[in-house]
Amino acid sequence: MKSVIREMLRGKTGSFERIKNSPEYFELLDIAVKREAEFKAKLVKHNKLTELYSNASIAIDKLNCESEVSHYTEGFKFGLLLGLEVAGE
Repeated sequence: MKSVIREMLRGKTGSFERIKNSPEYFELLDIAVKREAEFKAKLVKHNKLTELYSNASIAIDKLNCESEVSHYTEGFKFGLLLGLEVAGE
């Protein structure tokens, strides 16, 4: 019998690393990385703006991480409730 719990334990499912991003994701990532590099190159002469941008970027990264945890948690709860309903619990 296949066990989802065993699959998750062995890293065969349910892990962030197993998510396959679309080609569009990588295209957008490439654009974002290039634009950020261009922007940073122009900021080099402005120390205060560089620091402000760096702090804003860190805050946005942390915000995205928090959002991902919230969405993952909600998805996990939904999946668990769905499984219980299917099992008749």
